[in-house]
Amino acid sequence: MTFIALALLVTACGSSAQTKPLTGVYLALGDSLSEGIGASDAEETSFVALVHDGLGPNIELMNLGAAGNTSRDLIDEQLDRATDEIATRNSDANPENDVAVITLEIGGNDLLEIFFDLVLPGICPNLEDGLNNPECVQKVRETLDTYGPNLDEVLTRLREADPDVPIFLLTLYNPFSGGTAALDELVELALEGRPDTPFPDGLHDIVREQAEAHDAHLVEVYPDFEGKAREYIARDLIHPNDTGYRVMADAVLKEMRDTGLID
Repeated sequence: MTFIALALLVTACGSSAQTKPLTGVYLALGDSLSEGIGASDAEETSFVALVHDGLGPNIELMNLGAAGNTSRDLIDEQLDRATDEIATRNSDANPENDVAVITLEIGGNDLLEIFFDLVLPGICPNLEDGLNNPECVQKVRETLDTYGPNLDEVLTRLREADPDVPIFLLTLYNPFSGGTAALDELVELALEGRPDTPFPDGLHDIVREQAEAHDAHLVEVYPDFEGKAREYIARDLIHPNDTGYRVMADAVLKEMRDTGLID
């Protein structure tokens, strides 16, 4: 085989291995993170905008994320529209308008209700006091026990609309990690759980279990934010800034590349 023939063969093999450019619709579901609160320009520097940009020029964005939505709100306010769009688009004769990929992040506002109702007023100001206060323990338990079935319902209905559409499910982040120690510990308990407490499993354990149960791709955002509150969180002390949203988007896009959805 001549050198030129070998070069042509390598080029051809490389070309055949490339992923076909993605077409259709990118559907984003979630809360203020999907809406882009905290970004300098939600249409340019939010994680959804950055993921959309990374998917290539043939993808339309449909962002249903709404600030303030809890997991229950997502079911009541976003899910019907989402499943209708998926079922209609992905069953018609035009593959160019299919919902090609979904991102889903939800749960922050479920936990923020505890923060505003019990932590800020000083009822559960730190981990030790919170674990010794039955009101605090009960509220966290109720929140986690409600969140699991809600997330299961969301993913079940998305899968019923299309069993094969790629879903990328994000863990959350701790906005106080590396900042206020008392708040850092409380949020870490709620998200990751802690042995020898009433909460050996946290909200993220639910996310991971549901991702596996519904064949969703898990995007682990949480580790990337550890110790980074002063770098990745906006002035409101809750939402990511542009740097934080870039980190989130990079995590999503990496998972998409690892699964072969995009190059």
